[in-house]
Amino acid sequence: MLIFILKESFRSIKKAKASFLISLTSMSISLFLITASFFLFDFSGYVGNELKKNIIVNIFLNDSISAAASALIKSMLEEREDVSSVIYISKSDAAENFIKETGEDFRKILDYNPLPASFRIRINEEFISPGKLRKTTEEISRIDGVDEVLYGNDTAEKIFYLVSDIKKYVLIVTLILFFISVYIISTTSNFITKLRIEEMETMKLIGARISAIKLPVILNSAIAGLAAGCISLIIFILFIYNVEGYISQQFSYKFNYFFLLGVTILMGPVLGMVISSLTLRKITLTV
Repeated sequence: MLIFILKESFRSIKKAKASFLISLTSMSISLFLITASFFLFDFSGYVGNELKKNIIVNIFLNDSISAAASALIKSMLEEREDVSSVIYISKSDAAENFIKETGEDFRKILDYNPLPASFRIRINEEFISPGKLRKTTEEISRIDGVDEVLYGNDTAEKIFYLVSDIKKYVLIVTLILFFISVYIISTTSNFITKLRIEEMETMKLIGARISAIKLPVILNSAIAGLAAGCISLIIFILFIYNVEGYISQQFSYKFNYFFLLGVTILMGPVLGMVISSLTLRKITLTV
């Protein structure tokens, strides 16, 4: 039975070479683009998480604030659930940091330290979004003794919205490409079914099992999907090989190749078999 199904499947491919090649080419392109979309979605999520980890909020204190008031503010910050860490930077530390970063010693010109004491805090990741981050900074800025709160809000919000938009558009593109792939497989399956309709009718008349009629067509779609998966996998590996070097220069991002292998290789055959089965559902043993 299995040998018969395999023979019939490959015979179908020979009879409809043009349709099979069109299906193979279109599915290969679609699977590559879908896999690339998964990559972009995963990478944009990674960039967003890295951005969250590296956001630092600087809280500058009034120049006349006392040590006791500074300690009270630190205690208040540490008690907040949206704050993960608090580092106090004294006026003298701020001066030393300024000299190290700029290479200029303002003490040669001024006889006083104009830099304020400050706190450098990190926000818990679950509280990092444009709205939540703005709310946090506004609440902190209202604490007595706080002069100014800075975190580069304009830049941070633009990046947040950009990452969010990228993920949203990539998801939309992925869904569109998925439905295009479904349409391609469905159309091809319908075409092959029409080519073999007379043969199927004859097989029904001589008492062939429904599995002997349907399985060769389903297997045909699975073969096309598997071949398309392998082709798209090769294309995507070449794509990653050329792109990964540039990415690794800026990020420590690593793509999940096991996920890539599973999605690219299995998606084609699974889609082919499922859609072909649905296409052939109207064919019964009723004459």
